Amino acid sequence: MKTVFGGIISFVLLGLYASSVIVAIVLVMSHVPNPDTAFTEGFRLAMTTIGALVSALVIAVLAATDAGETPLVESMNQQDFTPRQVKVVKVAVLAYLGVWMLCGLGAFVVGVMIQPDALKSLNDHGKAWIGLAVATGYAYFGLKPTSKASVRIAVAHGDGFPPSQGTV
Repeated sequence: MKTVFGGIISFVLLGLYASSVIVAIVLVMSHVPNPDTAFTEGFRLAMTTIGALVSALVIAVLAATDAGETPLVESMNQQDFTPRQVKVVKVAVLAYLGVWMLCGLGAFVVGVMIQPDALKSLNDHGKAWIGLAVATGYAYFGLKPTSKASVRIAVAHGDGFPPSQGTV
């Protein structure tokens, strides 16, 4: 019962977040004369605060998931769940991640790339989301910030720094 209630709360928050992002995108794309006035403080709060909660949930779940696996489903298979329950959760998780991705990508494309000066809240959210998306990728795939290429360069130069051109 606790899992069902938590899932309902998560989807309600996702709905509030998605609706605020959609309203912001519609305001910007319909060229409303002053979108900052039409985009109320409540929408701003939903997009920023609830958006941060939704993003934190996505990052936490993906960080605890093996690369290539569907989040939460692997742990459900080890418990007493029917195949139908596992399938329902799999669809719900993928839908949740899909809505998060579409909202964030929409905020980035519209608020940062297409109309960067139209609505500051959408621009800020798009910039923040792209950073969170990168962090999510690192968490899910278990990537480390240091790439093999930079390790090769460090080894080639002996200490990781290029040879100096004189004394400092």
